[in-house]
Amino acid sequence: MIKKNVLWFSEINPDYQNDNGLLKRLFSDNSIELKNIRYCFDPPNRQNEVKLSNELESDVSSSMVVEAGPDNLFRESYLADAVAVSKSIFKNSLFPQRLKEIHCPIVIFPEHAQKINHLLFIISSNPDSVISIKQFCGLFEQICKKVKITLLVIDDGEGLPKTYEQIVVKYLKRYNRNLGIYKDQSWNFEMLKSYLEFDEKTLSVMNLDLILNSDEGSFPKEIFENENTSLFIGYNY
Repeated sequence: MIKKNVLWFSEINPDYQNDNGLLKRLFSDNSIELKNIRYCFDPPNRQNEVKLSNELESDVSSSMVVEAGPDNLFRESYLADAVAVSKSIFKNSLFPQRLKEIHCPIVIFPEHAQKINHLLFIISSNPDSVISIKQFCGLFEQICKKVKITLLVIDDGEGLPKTYEQIVVKYLKRYNRNLGIYKDQSWNFEMLKSYLEFDEKTLSVMNLDLILNSDEGSFPKEIFENENTSLFIGYNY
């Protein structure tokens, strides 16, 4: 089996390399070659941080480590299968100005992510919203087979054609029969979170346009803004 090439773009900070349940689960259960590109976006004491991070190297990043700046991320993303990046780096240094320079899907995680046991796939009536599902299942097939999966259809006013929904459901059931299907009826975030059993061990999968085009307080926006949630953003620029 050909290994997938994932770039882990991290700050030079040992906290990103220890006790990250999400990364360990993704990379242990799948055929992944992880390349850790370490870079400090605001390097006041860069040399000391480099020395410290080298001394505290962890198992999850042991396959390959490179010291580089952001241009290296953008260049290598052309041929990468995915980029993994902390939420703080993504929000502070990449979103939204430099997103179009990343040419592959992105896994975004909190600094201390939990081991995931639930996948939440979020789509709208736009057929392009399925792209993130296909990309995630292709990259992390073993995760899809082992954890609970929920499909959430966001009501954007246009409605989802029945045949379209059936195709998506059939596709997901190829990976996991444990599939729940829900349609957003404009519930508030707390109600929907409780209804879907959404917690810190849930990884959400969605396209970027759902984040950019959703209203404040909507489920996609709240997932993105919440500091404790993990998500996978499909590439479809």
